[in-house]
Amino acid sequence: MECWKLVAARILSATYPGDASGTLEVFDVKAKADCGRARTFLNLMLTCRELYHDLPWAMPKWCLATVLSQTNNDKYKRKLARVKMGQQPLDVHRGLSQQAEVIPGDDDAEDTWSKDYGPSVQDWLDTFQTTLLPPLLSPDEDKGGTDTEDDCTDSAARYAATVSAWMEERFLAYSWLGVTWASDLPFLQARLASIRHNDFWLKFSRCGRVAFTCMHDLETWAVAEGGEEPCWDEKDLREKGKNPREEKAHNDNDDDDDDDDECEEKQQHDDKRKQQQRRLHRQRHDDKRKQQQHRLHRQRHDDKRKQQQHRLHRQRHDDKRKQQQHRLQKRMTPREDAIRESQQQPRAALLYVTVTLKSQADADRFKEHYSTLVGDGHVRWFRVMYEQTALQGEVSNVHGLSLFGFNKLSDLSLFAGVQDLRVAVCRGMDLTPFTALKRLVFGGIVAGGQSVIADVDDVCLNSSSLVTSTLNAKRVCLRNMHLVDAPSPLHLPNATHIELRFDELDPDHNAAEDDFAVDLPPGLDKLVLVHGDTLGPELPRFEHAREADLQLCDVPDVAELAYLAHRVDKLVIRADPSDEFTATGLSQVPNTVYVCLDDVKCTKTTSLPPCVKELHAIVEDDVSVTCWSHIPLLSLTGWCMRASNMGALSGRRQLRMSGVVLDGEISDCDHVTLCDCHGSVVFSHITWLSVGPHRLRWGPDPRHTVAQCGANGDGDDDDGSGGGCGGDDDDDGSGGGSGSGHGSGDDDDDDDVNVDDDPGRGHAKVAGDSAKSERLLCIERVSDVSTCRLQLTSIMSFSCFHNVHRLILEDCTFDDLASLTSVTCLVIRDCTSNDKRWQWPNAVLVNRSPVEMMEVLTQGKRKRNT
Repeated sequence: MECWKLVAARILSATYPGDASGTLEVFDVKAKADCGRARTFLNLMLTCRELYHDLPWAMPKWCLATVLSQTNNDKYKRKLARVKMGQQPLDVHRGLSQQAEVIPGDDDAEDTWSKDYGPSVQDWLDTFQTTLLPPLLSPDEDKGGTDTEDDCTDSAARYAATVSAWMEERFLAYSWLGVTWASDLPFLQARLASIRHNDFWLKFSRCGRVAFTCMHDLETWAVAEGGEEPCWDEKDLREKGKNPREEKAHNDNDDDDDDDDECEEKQQHDDKRKQQQRRLHRQRHDDKRKQQQHRLHRQRHDDKRKQQQHRLHRQRHDDKRKQQQHRLQKRMTPREDAIRESQQQPRAALLYVTVTLKSQADADRFKEHYSTLVGDGHVRWFRVMYEQTALQGEVSNVHGLSLFGFNKLSDLSLFAGVQDLRVAVCRGMDLTPFTALKRLVFGGIVAGGQSVIADVDDVCLNSSSLVTSTLNAKRVCLRNMHLVDAPSPLHLPNATHIELRFDELDPDHNAAEDDFAVDLPPGLDKLVLVHGDTLGPELPRFEHAREADLQLCDVPDVAELAYLAHRVDKLVIRADPSDEFTATGLSQVPNTVYVCLDDVKCTKTTSLPPCVKELHAIVEDDVSVTCWSHIPLLSLTGWCMRASNMGALSGRRQLRMSGVVLDGEISDCDHVTLCDCHGSVVFSHITWLSVGPHRLRWGPDPRHTVAQCGANGDGDDDDGSGGGCGGDDDDDGSGGGSGSGHGSGDDDDDDDVNVDDDPGRGHAKVAGDSAKSERLLCIERVSDVSTCRLQLTSIMSFSCFHNVHRLILEDCTFDDLASLTSVTCLVIRDCTSNDKRWQWPNAVLVNRSPVEMMEVLTQGKRKRNT
């Protein structure tokens, strides 16, 4: 196992072959690379029984937490897009209400809300093995009555030890890898409301991550945990843990010489004993369920009554509520020890809890419960009450605090000992008590504590004022500062990462901005300068910078580019797409400098030097891409712009095109993404292929189609029509342990294109005038592709796919299952028949033959509710 542990560590840490990310945001495919590494790890885990059981525990705890959380977050965004289009109802318990909450300047990937606090997992992960297990009965399900139910109960009890132990071990394994579970997950709720084995909760306390969507769920969880432990004697535990095979062997060897009468008498006795045991088991379970329901009913009644009752009655209720608050507070107070021996209740060494407050009543109860915060973590506080000017309570060993939304807090001395403070918008806060700060992200006016700002290691100020003339931080970010009274020059003696943004200033501040100057140290890691619509200060002088990122009102002239040419390793120029870009000054830049051009407006005569490695171009006229054939990362955006010499587009790390008319073959690329493209194309030898509507559009509408595959339907390798894809650069999830079987999926965050509502009508769309008028992308063949993602595509025949490893279909239409070809992994999400009358099942099919895939899809096919 030690050898495989090293292999797995290498997989998760090494540069993934599909990671072709660039510097510009449009070329950021890191999420795909992270999902690829996680998927490779999970495939390794599924190769044999030993790795399946032991490899997760050999890895560092929560090693997949970030990628799994981001995957769930992306799925929630796709689901939200469908909700906005009216295609799917939104279950508020499946997502986050603070999804858009951000703090300007808070760019730490490890601490942003979207990275670490995505929606929790609601579904069981090993879905391909659920058919091998008996059904997990709901705690609220009525078990009284029929003989059939008694038989099911007896069967479940007989195999409870083996099955429960297996499911718990897999659940704990995925918890160790970093899955964040929903608090209402049936598996967890069944163990809260039923007789529990301490060993599971002791292990879960060391690695479990649970997300609560509302305060009521959190309180319900505490009530369930606060119940009395069941009384099991040693005999009951032995019966519960007895292996079925041992039980059978014991019965076979017992009383072999008894005659028929004795056997019959023994059988009657055993049947009577089993009936008594079943009745006893049902009675215990019913009693437990009644107690739980009674506690929940009483809690809800108390919550409602406290708003109406008299002051004397409220005092009695408060005394009772304090007991509940104390019990909840005990379970939410992290400590150094991993478990608490008292009452044999588990305690987490590290608490990871997400709570979404939906009402003011929730906020009030949250304030009561959390008046004491103890732990060694980061507190994120969303939407502080507007009238609140101070936070009261007790805080111990909390090293970070983030306040989201606008607030009027002036006194934060409660958190004076934190080392990391992030405030979105606040006016008039005094920072003087925060003498231990190492990182400060602050938006708004500072009432006091300029000396604290001067001495932190990492500072980001947004729409704030600055009085001190020296900042000693290594990382400095100033956004839209009020510079009327700001000292000039501002000295940054220790800074290695400097970001100066002046893109949203009032006109009254323009003059002060022009006079503002910065004194930089000789060596920099990164310099970011954004001027927006104003001229702004002059380009600061420095000796050398690893990267300079410039978004100026005017493109740097020849003199400025000559100054930068020999002082930077990487130069990023972000232009104004409304002005035509001139590349004259780039001739001054040597080929050893990595140049990135973003949002530049190019014409068919624009020629770029070899130093340009990344280009995101806006093109209005038809162009010949031959002059850009040396650029490894190329993005072209146009509107019905025709690209000639298609062969020059092959052989790139990334190729992204939007609104381009194609006619030819694209091959030998790492990543190819097409959005709203038209014409005819052939794909071959591509690592990641994605075709679909423009990513900025909201919600894919299945009524409209952007591409078409296999319309000829002849299955010929030479001229067979290929598969049309509609997808985005989204990391389709790396759910834990999905070997084969079915899974639920969501669509991408894209929108509709104005084409025919019935994409399956006729076969003449591929090469005829109809396809051109409808602006469909006709894909003639897809061969030797590792991952092919198709969205909003009408697939007339699957015979166009050759040697495709993973085929992902989202909001596609197809009928011809007989043409299915061999693919290692087939993912179906929200697909319908060509006439839109039938819905195909959402499924993930791994290592299935075409016949098996056709059988699964046919059995799951159902008529749509229209």
